[in-house]
Amino acid sequence: MKTLLLYVLGLLLAGMAFTGIRAAISDGWDIIELGIAAAFLAGAIGAFRAGAGVMDNTKPPAEGPGAGA
Repeated sequence: MKTLLLYVLGLLLAGMAFTGIRAAISDGWDIIELGIAAAFLAGAIGAFRAGAGVMDNTKPPAEGPGAGA
């Protein structure tokens, strides 16, 4: 569930980044809009990497009583 939420968050942030880039280009390469779009893109990359880290967890799940022993 956590992986799915991180993936959806990454997609939303990536969409906001590309929308910001498109707006910056149409406004004559506005540096402030490009900075905001870069921050959204960095957030999207961070969310995707966090989701990949959750998926890459190699520890087996704890099952039943006394699984940690």
